[in-house]
Amino acid sequence: MLFGCVLAAACAPSHAPPDSRATPDLRTVVMDGSVRHTIVDLRQEASVGRVSLLAEPASVWAALHSAFERLGIDVTTADVNTGLIGNSGYEARSIEGHRLSRYFDCGSGLSSQLTDSKVVTVAVMVHVQSAPKGVTVVTTTVDAFAHDRALSSNATHCVSRGRLESRIAELVQDEVES
Repeated sequence: MLFGCVLAAACAPSHAPPDSRATPDLRTVVMDGSVRHTIVDLRQEASVGRVSLLAEPASVWAALHSAFERLGIDVTTADVNTGLIGNSGYEARSIEGHRLSRYFDCGSGLSSQLTDSKVVTVAVMVHVQSAPKGVTVVTTTVDAFAHDRALSSNATHCVSRGRLESRIAELVQDEVES
């Protein structure tokens, strides 16, 4: 009887709150026997980059306009009152003259990156926020989806490599420091 109670307690679901420090495994390896075929990234959220600059929001705002122009991204949203600037979605062919696979991973086929062979819709939004002691916080959100124009299939979520978020911060920082 005691053994049955211990076994039942061991098999019962835990009601403890989930550990907020635990990081879920976001990658799955597709296996066929002992041969690894591909890695599938299961994340479906946008990538966010954040940087704090010792500069006034007005100079950061002006620098962001220059950064978007240099990257070749048309600004379709620019609201100085909310501090939001960017483009909520456009079909990109390149960014700053570089292939999209430099910035995003939309998966790969047998011989190449799908990022460079599919139609990729990119969204880049930056939020500028004043912080104490002359600091301005710049938060960049980047998201992308790829689809094949010839097929009527669902779009594939692309994972940011973090380079675009970093490049925006770098361009803004260079501009406000000069």
